Amino acid sequence: MSYIHWIMYETLRLFPPEPILFPQCSSKDCTVGGFHVNKGTMIYVNAWAIQRDPSLWDEPNVFKPERFEYETQGYKFFPFGIGKRSCPATAFATRSFTFALPTLIQCFDWEAATKIGVNIGPKEKPLLEAICHLRSSMVDVVAQLKVN
Repeated sequence: MSYIHWIMYETLRLFPPEPILFPQCSSKDCTVGGFHVNKGTMIYVNAWAIQRDPSLWDEPNVFKPERFEYETQGYKFFPFGIGKRSCPATAFATRSFTFALPTLIQCFDWEAATKIGVNIGPKEKPLLEAICHLRSSMVDVVAQLKVN
């Protein structure tokens, strides 16, 4: 697995596209995490909290793509849901990301719009404001893509 995949997984772990998964209805009486759940109870799964749980993740609020290098994540990592009710667009989303991010890195030079440090804490404003410039090596490539 490439570092781009690790970046994607770590981004999805910290910022899942659906932080609260679609509710499920218990089909029978059962026990979940030591709690009795009656048949017909609506269950909401907080993926955001599970994917930041310190009992499951080492330094859960730190952006560390390397955590995906060797470790199999199992049921603690499920940004698109899990099982037969998982998002049908998971494959499309992950392929799009693994195409788009390297393309943006290859084609543009990036710089921070402000000199303020970046952190991943919740904010009302964007976490990072950036300015991109087309790399000089890409000007000819883009010129060839023009449609008449």
